[in-house]
Amino acid sequence: MKQILGMALLSLAAVISVSGQSNDNSNRNTKCTLTLAQAPEIRGFHLGMSMEQVLARFPGLLIEPANEFGSTKIELVFLDGTSPTLNPKDVTNARYDSKVYINREKFSGFDGVFTIYLRFFDSRISLIRIMYDGSTKWNTTDEFVARISESLGLPKSWQNESDRLSSGGLFSPRASVSPRGERTLECEGFKASAKFDYSLIMEEQPVLILEDTVSNQGAEKRRKEKEEKERREEEERRKIFKP
Repeated sequence: MKQILGMALLSLAAVISVSGQSNDNSNRNTKCTLTLAQAPEIRGFHLGMSMEQVLARFPGLLIEPANEFGSTKIELVFLDGTSPTLNPKDVTNARYDSKVYINREKFSGFDGVFTIYLRFFDSRISLIRIMYDGSTKWNTTDEFVARISESLGLPKSWQNESDRLSSGGLFSPRASVSPRGERTLECEGFKASAKFDYSLIMEEQPVLILEDTVSNQGAEKRRKEKEEKERREEEERRKIFKP
């Protein structure tokens, strides 16, 4: 009787285990069908937002001119109004690393935010990277992304690095996945990433990134075209060289 009962319990455990794995795999394999136009807005910023709209939000903000590939960047650092870095201004443009110090008390909607890094392509936002100030604690990246998906209406099919590598046939070390490592969500025209990274004050903080993959391909295409042009010009110079 005990042997029969034991076998029944083992069978039940196996069914539960398979069911749990099936649900987990279902969540991971659900494809994100959201388009670039459906990418979420974060703290008033969204992919494709114009540079003029960003400048209008922060009077006195300066953004460096775009490079030859149409790209430029800026990092907004949000500080309390008493910080000596701000001087008496609401917006203080630093002279290095494209950093700008923002008086958090003068602009609403940035509670809990430490920095916002923006990258532009052809004067429109192509990447948004937000580092939070750590006032809200997260034990794992999965806990962090679960709240992101719930709040922003994103699918729950985030992948970790081992998922991506194993899907390419490299390896599948699921047991070694870092609980605070990077998680990604690939959608149609944009990608979301979440992880923990070190801040300017060397403290590990949660980070959320939205990236316009179409614009990034455009910038990369221009870079490769320039390299190819330079290569052809160099070959031509060698052909006509006279010793």
